[in-house]
Amino acid sequence: MPRRPETHARIREVHEAWETFDHEGMIDDLVSSAEYVDFSQCSSYKPPRQLATRHTQLAPVGNGAAE
Repeated sequence: MPRRPETHARIREVHEAWETFDHEGMIDDLVSSAEYVDFSQCSSYKPPRQLATRHTQLAPVGNGAAE
């Protein structure tokens, strides 16, 4: 943590800092590290109706590869 964090940032400086981030890279990293977690071992867990089908592997939505 910085010794003196900015608490009254100027919006122009916030926008400049925002533009320095590699947003596409962060999104790609998040998508590539997503994982499917099955909570079937917990007796109190009830999946939402739209997720009633169990999948053995995580696949992008809409590609028809779900098992």
